[in-house]
Amino acid sequence: MIVSLAAGDFFTKLQATAQNLTQFDGSFVMDVLYLALFLGIGTLIKTSLPFLKRFLVPNAILAGFAGLFLGPEFLKICNFNVSNLEQLIYHLMSIGFIALALKEREPGKTNEAGRSGMFIVSTYLIQAVFGLAVTLGFIYLYDPTLFPTFGFFLPLGYGQGPGQCLALGQQWEKAGFVGGTNTGLFFATMGALWACFGGIAYVNWLIRKKGVKARQGVTPKARHHAEVVIERDAADESQMSASIDRLTIQVILIGVVYLATYLTVYLIDFLLRGKFGSFGTTFANMIQGFAFIVGSVYGLLARLVLDKLRAKGIVKENHPNNYLLNRIAGMSFDFMVTASIAILSFTAIAKYWLPTAVLGISGGFLTIWWCTWIGRKVFKKYPLENLAAQYGMLTGTISNGMALLREVDPDFSSDAADNLVLGSGTGLAVGLPLLIAINIPVTGYTADQVNGTHNAWIYYLATLLLLFVYMTVLTLLMIRRRKPKAEKPENPVH
Repeated sequence: MIVSLAAGDFFTKLQATAQNLTQFDGSFVMDVLYLALFLGIGTLIKTSLPFLKRFLVPNAILAGFAGLFLGPEFLKICNFNVSNLEQLIYHLMSIGFIALALKEREPGKTNEAGRSGMFIVSTYLIQAVFGLAVTLGFIYLYDPTLFPTFGFFLPLGYGQGPGQCLALGQQWEKAGFVGGTNTGLFFATMGALWACFGGIAYVNWLIRKKGVKARQGVTPKARHHAEVVIERDAADESQMSASIDRLTIQVILIGVVYLATYLTVYLIDFLLRGKFGSFGTTFANMIQGFAFIVGSVYGLLARLVLDKLRAKGIVKENHPNNYLLNRIAGMSFDFMVTASIAILSFTAIAKYWLPTAVLGISGGFLTIWWCTWIGRKVFKKYPLENLAAQYGMLTGTISNGMALLREVDPDFSSDAADNLVLGSGTGLAVGLPLLIAINIPVTGYTADQVNGTHNAWIYYLATLLLLFVYMTVLTLLMIRRRKPKAEKPENPVH
């Protein structure tokens, strides 16, 4: 009897403890600890399997799939909160890019930013043109009920990620796109798979088949024998022995810039959402999704102000530290990539399986072809680093691009990271016509539904023509602007 009572009391306490742990599992802290565990597993896998080093498989990608396998989608061993991780991805992206923006740069290192922005938008455009053309073909030959913007999930899911798919999918669902939100998220999932598996294969293919060379010291073999970097005090930097830690100073700088970013995004959202119809809401959603670009711009401005204050003698020390900023950015991207893969959802949309398969598979190969053909003309300097980063971003998200970049440029010493940051900022302005154009088919579709007319095809074909013309113009500008620079090496440098 005593043993039975003791056992009953023990199991009651155990159940209470388990319930408390379950509640704790949903906390933000526990979710971060899960990501740390997944990164440890990914690192262990890579060190245990030498061929993964040879094929440039990033630790964070391995960690992400470990999380996906152990998480609620499959084994349900680690029941992390997906909503928490989505928020974490959002914030880590901004933190990582603000850290990169605060770094000191060599003169002339940001010259590619304009062409990078046009390259990014031109890839969105060819994905949009192809997606809309395939969608119109399906509407005409196979399924007249297919929503006309179905194909735009190719540039949204592959080029911009789940945030934009979620925002526009919800809007299109209200306009009549049955299952639009889930379809958009599924395209984002396929894009992430192309970025992970296709990205690893793409980087290795560039090196081995296309002869695109990595910089000296970051080739697959040389990377693992790199010289150890030791941080030392510099004459114009805050000393490590100061009363405030040098890492704390970097966190303060990033925090102040991110606060300004948050307030700016909040103000734009307040001014636009619900004030200018669907366009105002769409633009507000876009600004929210691209908060990291706003943060990057503020980071660059903060760096410029600090440099000016130092030049005038008002500030005596160079507070931003490139070494620590790189470490903060690297850690942010590692956790961000891990989280972005761990929360993938494979809930397939049976209703659209055929157009989804056609667009998803062919869209991935189209992006590879475009990145290689145009990208090698645009990025003459550091081609491997830029192509790896751009492909990862243009199929998955910026976090995927950074994961691939870290494999060929672990210290962000090329201009590829800057081109992602500054090029995305430029692309925000260059891509505004695309944002407007993708809503034109919805206007035609809605008008037909309300008025009972059959004029929507005029809107569809006009959109296709507009996107194609704009893509052609951007392509010609990129190629033409690059030609004068190719002649400069004729002049002696020394």
